[in-house]
Amino acid sequence: MFLRLYAATYLAPVDSETCYKIIKEIMDKDEGWASFEAEYTLKDWSKLSNPKVYDRILAK
Repeated sequence: MFLRLYAATYLAPVDSETCYKIIKEIMDKDEGWASFEAEYTLKDWSKLSNPKVYDRILAK
């Protein structure tokens, strides 16, 4: 889980939409620290990036 999370975080500037989806999947699995960290990663990204992409992914 952490490996996927870190890889998605690293690749976000290249393909943000796919990375958002991966991190949301990790967050939705409710797997302890990985899900907790994924949730806060998405919250931080929502402040820094395009809110339309973030809102569309979280609405799914």
